[in-house]
Amino acid sequence: MPWPKIGNDHLAVVERVLTESMQASGDERIQVKLKNLDEVCRHLVLAGGQRITVPSVVLAYAARFPARDQAIAESSIRNKRGGRNPYLKLYQAWYSVSLSASRKPAKTQQASGQILDYGDLTAIGDQTVRHSVSLLITQNRSLRNQLTALQKGREQRTVTIEDDGDAVKPFNMDLALDDDEVEAVQLFVKGTRLKSLGIVCTGAGGLKTSDGRALAEPGFMDALKKICASYKT
Repeated sequence: MPWPKIGNDHLAVVERVLTESMQASGDERIQVKLKNLDEVCRHLVLAGGQRITVPSVVLAYAARFPARDQAIAESSIRNKRGGRNPYLKLYQAWYSVSLSASRKPAKTQQASGQILDYGDLTAIGDQTVRHSVSLLITQNRSLRNQLTALQKGREQRTVTIEDDGDAVKPFNMDLALDDDEVEAVQLFVKGTRLKSLGIVCTGAGGLKTSDGRALAEPGFMDALKKICASYKT
């Protein structure tokens, strides 16, 4: 199904708002953020066909422009400032376009315990970041299955121990990690790739972006390390 056509008059309004906001602002940092915000909204609406929301825009913005000096918070967009907020004006212009461009509203709620889902990947413009987030989602689901199996095994008090020194595996072998999956988790725990993406570990074992937004709950990294340790021979 093709995306609905967007009239030139809608996009002309966006261009006018962007131009006027850029000219009215004498702050180069604000001008850079406005250009970034326009790029993100343009991708979500024209390429993704989404009906944008402030949270979805901020999430996509942070993924595309992770630098701290270019960050935009939800409050930066929502604050009306007596009608003089350039971010809000530009967002509202793109929101009007998105109403005619979207097939359905962007998802606002995730599955229980799920911070991101595969449906959110279209909001990430950078291919490298999108691939890395996809791996995170896959690993998160695999680890959740792993933890569920371990919990069930503990409840049933069933433990399998191999005499030849192999690692103790969960009772449900269909949910056991293979060597490639274990290696992927081990590389993730080392954190080298996370740092390059602007993701850091918290003191409580969680994950957050460089601007402080939570990506994983406290104890998440600790759980990964324990799972890695359980597969050591």
